[in-house]
Amino acid sequence: MDNYNADAELSILEEFAVALIKDEFIKRNINFDCIRFRRRSKDYLTLLAPNDFDFCRIKTTERVTWFTIHGLNLPKQIQNDERFNDTKKNLVHWKVRLDNVGDFETNSDLIAESFVSIHDL
Repeated sequence: MDNYNADAELSILEEFAVALIKDEFIKRNINFDCIRFRRRSKDYLTLLAPNDFDFCRIKTTERVTWFTIHGLNLPKQIQNDERFNDTKKNLVHWKVRLDNVGDFETNSDLIAESFVSIHDL
């Protein structure tokens, strides 16, 4: 995978999801090369900020696709996004269920905005 600093091997579907997320970072002029990946569970891939802060988790298989964002300290604009309407917002990680891996294209803005808000803390 490109020049990603990865602590975990990515499946084909994970690579596709990460590529869509990376595209969003590039559109926003956010450095994606500082993002690292780690498997803290066999079930999902964790995206880590440079300070090893776990800001996002993704799971994408042929049966299930979702991502979570670290929900603490998010700006109100992100917290009020309608894509979080079915999310229990008292949890540390807010989960967004997707129909398929292609849905990362229209949802990766939440991941990029989350990274910026967390990175700026």
